[in-house]
Parts: sequence; C-alpha cells; structure tokens
Amino acid sequence: MILDEERCRRAISEAFPALELLSVRYFNAGWDYELWEINGDLLFRFPFREDCAAPLLTEARLLQELAPYLSVPVPRPEYVSHGVESLSQPFFGYRKLDGISLNETSIGGDALAAIGRQIGAFLRELHSFSAERAADLGVPLYKTDTWREFYRDFRARCDERVSPLLAAAEREQVADFWAVFLEDDRNFRFTPALVHADLGPEHILVDPGRAELRAVIDFGDARVGDPAIDIVGLLRIQNAVLEGYGELADETFVQRAKVYWQIGPFHEVLYGLDINRREHIDAGLAGVRSRVTEAA
Repeated sequence: MILDEERCRRAISEAFPALELLSVRYFNAGWDYELWEINGDLLFRFPFREDCAAPLLTEARLLQELAPYLSVPVPRPEYVSHGVESLSQPFFGYRKLDGISLNETSIGGDALAAIGRQIGAFLRELHSFSAERAADLGVPLYKTDTWREFYRDFRARCDERVSPLLAAAEREQVADFWAVFLEDDRNFRFTPALVHADLGPEHILVDPGRAELRAVIDFGDARVGDPAIDIVGLLRIQNAVLEGYGELADETFVQRAKVYWQIGPFHEVLYGLDINRREHIDAGLAGVRSRVTEAA
C-alpha cells in the first residue's frame, strides 16, 4: 500500500472538504493503483507511482464521457483531484458498482455462456466509441503501423531484459515467436478501436445467480489499438463472446488474441524486474515457458 488510513483521510478531506468521511478502509490493489472504500459506497483510486499519475487523469476523463455511452455500467468519476498538499499525485473517486468479479465465481455452462454473450455485446459498444474522441481525451492512439512499431519496441525490451533469463534453446524459440508475429502482415490488418486492453475476469463484475454482466472496471490501460486484445482473458469462452460481438470480428481476430495471450507473461516479467519482485519475475517466466517455448 502507498497509503494508510490517516493519509487517505487527509488527502480526500483536503481535496473534497464537503465529503463527510464516515468510514475509510483499504479495499484492493492491482499493479499500478490501489483502491480505498469510503463510506461503504465510494471507491477512490490512487496511483502507485509517478508514471501512473497522468494515465489516471486520462482514465477519469475517458470514463466521464464513456459511462453514458455504454449500456453496461463502468466507473464514473465524481470526485477528481489533480493532487493536494498532503498528496501531490492525482486521484479520483466513483460510486461502487454492483456484482462480484467473474474470477471469484464458479459459474459455468449455460450461465457462463450467457455472460459471455453479454460481454461480447459490451465489447461491440466499446469498440464502436469514437477512436478520434478517445484520442482527444488523451488515450494513447495506435494505428496499424504504430501498433506494429509498439510491439517491435516491446520485443527489443524483452530481448534485452527477459531473454537473458531463459536458456539458450528457449531464447531461440522466443526469437522465432516474435519474428512470426511481427513479420506476418495479417496480424496488423485491423480497424483500430478504443480497447480496454486488460479485460481479464477480475475486471468483469457479474451476478452469477442471474447470469448477468453487471459492470466492467479498471480502464487504466485503455488505448486505441487492436480490438482483438480485449478477448485475451476470455479465450475459454471465446465462442460465446464472439456470438455477442457479431460481425465486427475479422478473420484473424482470434488468432491475434491468442498471440497477445502468449505475450502476456512477458509483461509480468518486466513488471517484476521494474519493481524488484521475484514472485512476478518467476510467474512471468513460467508463463513464457508454458505459452511460448513449450508450445513451439
């Protein structure tokens, strides 16, 4: 945690003196942000590091405009601070959304398929939001050529920092994987769209009893790019998701999503190296081996 209860209270009170703080408790955290629950019905989002500060304000601007556009609830910031004397980094607060994370349920069968179709319909709406408007709000904008360049640069970072942690034979298999992905033009024939870019089950809130999608959270990685990246965490229910998504899926949509799934563990290794956390390095390397080198 970057905050304790006292610092959280002080920062929110300083930024929003009219908001009475009846209760303040730590709620949850991800890689870049932590959440504090206020009065039982508000969540405040704080960045872990300085490089997360500007993206947090971009996220707030996007969500304020995106929320009314979507038929599925997403966080809608009501309290946005650019920083206060006691806490220089920005933060924002929004009403808690109903539902429990999909990864915390044991839902399956027809109920899971129903939720999958609803997720697909949500993605159809999200990907139809104006990419130009999203860019105006500060969301990173990638076209097909700059998307490929992003992954070339990412591959270079992985060659420098991840590959030395692998055995010689594994390094060769990883190099072949990157070459196949980056040199195949079919992987870069897509219509750029606003994407969530981190749509794992932990960011999908559901009502398992009613088999309903209740909300989608955590848009900190949103960008304009390849829409296929948004089913990476949903490949086990891809057929239901694609049924709800409809005609927007092109012929290599699933193929590209599977490649992004293979790339995922590289992100965790780099994250672990950046924050010096061995558990993330080891988990990421295990993922690289299971998804890339052992699959070669």
